[in-house]
Amino acid sequence: MATPPPAVAPVSSPPAPAPVSSPPAKSPPSPVPVAPPTSSPVATPTAEVPAPTPSKKKPKKKHASAPGPSLLSPPAPPTEAPGPSAESMAPGSVADD
Repeated sequence: MATPPPAVAPVSSPPAPAPVSSPPAKSPPSPVPVAPPTSSPVATPTAEVPAPTPSKKKPKKKHASAPGPSLLSPPAPPTEAPGPSAESMAPGSVADD
């Protein structure tokens, strides 16, 4: 009975402090050699990603702003032209009520 507890305690203790000390020690040396090789491949895809991104954003804005609101804007004014008269009466009617 006394053997199981001590065996589990040492096994749980070493793994906890070991990984905590390992990451910080490997972190500094790892980023140095990994940064140069990662920068090269990442720079290429990064340059291509921003190019298509703005292109897609521009057409999306034009399609949603030009065809949608643009087409609805012109027909809206003429339809609202006669509306003002009714609107003028609407507020008056509401006030009377």
